[in-house]
Amino acid sequence: MKKSFGFALSLILILCLGACSNNINEDNNTPPTLNSNGQNNTQQGRVINVTSPKFELSDGFIVPIEKKTSAPDGFISISTAEDFDKIKLNPSGNYILMSDIDLSQEGHRASIDGGTVDGNGYKIIGLDKDIWLFDELKNGAVLKNLGVELNGGELVSEAKNDSTIENCFTFGFVNVITSGLTEHRGAIASHLENASVINCYNLAKFFYKSIKEYKEYSDDFFINYIGGIAGRLNNSNIENCYNEGEINSEQARVACGIVALCSSGSIKNCYNSGNITVSLSAAGIGGDKIENCYNMGNIVSTYKDERVSITSEGVFGIGGNQVKNCYNYGALESWMNASGISHGNEATVTASYNVGKTTSQNAGAISSSKNLENCYFLDNVANATPDGALFATVKKLTESQMKDKTSFVGFDFDAVWEMGSGDYPYPVFKAIYE
Repeated sequence: MKKSFGFALSLILILCLGACSNNINEDNNTPPTLNSNGQNNTQQGRVINVTSPKFELSDGFIVPIEKKTSAPDGFISISTAEDFDKIKLNPSGNYILMSDIDLSQEGHRASIDGGTVDGNGYKIIGLDKDIWLFDELKNGAVLKNLGVELNGGELVSEAKNDSTIENCFTFGFVNVITSGLTEHRGAIASHLENASVINCYNLAKFFYKSIKEYKEYSDDFFINYIGGIAGRLNNSNIENCYNEGEINSEQARVACGIVALCSSGSIKNCYNSGNITVSLSAAGIGGDKIENCYNMGNIVSTYKDERVSITSEGVFGIGGNQVKNCYNYGALESWMNASGISHGNEATVTASYNVGKTTSQNAGAISSSKNLENCYFLDNVANATPDGALFATVKKLTESQMKDKTSFVGFDFDAVWEMGSGDYPYPVFKAIYE
């Protein structure tokens, strides 16, 4: 059987000491040197053992690609920057890349309106500074099998009307610019409206830039929403995706590893390993209905002001909605609130656990919600956790109990979970095959 996105689960990324997932040069925002797979050359000494979930990359892609040597019937071949402009002239057509393309010259942007752009396992580099590659994907448009080096912007500004982004990856960097206007930024797509992102990942690091000066809190100060995969999501879904890009934006209102602002939609089979540092609220995943996801990035909210809610959360779920089969490994720190899974008072959290340390005035090992069922946490991760004290459905476990399958009542060890081993002996997700 073929492993499509290779979700074998056990959490630990074993990284070479000092290696970042991006290794961006912070002095000049210069993207790293890349090899032919679009991967960072400085990562070659890194050993990756991600089995929760495990995405086994083939030439940089989650789903293996057998590159076509000629354009299939109904497709137009794209090999140069000039060829790329054909998409702009006919956005409803079908196109396929036949080589890597350098778009260093300015002005190469396009939209896809009902058509398909197949990257065919190739990459696009040299985008305009702080500009996205595709303005819109709409009316069932498909963008797939493409790697893109970001130069301050994102891959897609907006995907809507049943459009799909699949088997793509981004690297380089994204600039988050605070200008006094609300910004939604995501490396794969800034805004998803009735759209899907499947089998995609981001390595790009997010940098903060401000063109306004603030000395104290104001409503138009913290207005940016930053997601490693998507900035804003409505009636859309993100599945089998991950973010390794670090997010550092002191003036962001919300920053999350997968999606920052979600009106409705689902996040499934995703993880975040990028560290996140923002002012107000941050979470490892983010979203509405979250299932089979985990966070291992450190989450820090830095602002100190009693007038606003300041939270750090391992997973996160919008009030009244669902978090199921999730766990957190990353450290969480906030001046006001920190919760291992979700701080939302109305979120329903089931079959989830936390082993990440929480540091805050109000530190919860799982959540401040009363809608918790079959949730567990390691006994040394939080100081006087109110959720563990109030609700019988949240149970504190010792290290030895965390390693014992029988401790996790309510966990589906037949279809979803299995026990990890080695450096991560706690419950992890089973592999998914097709």
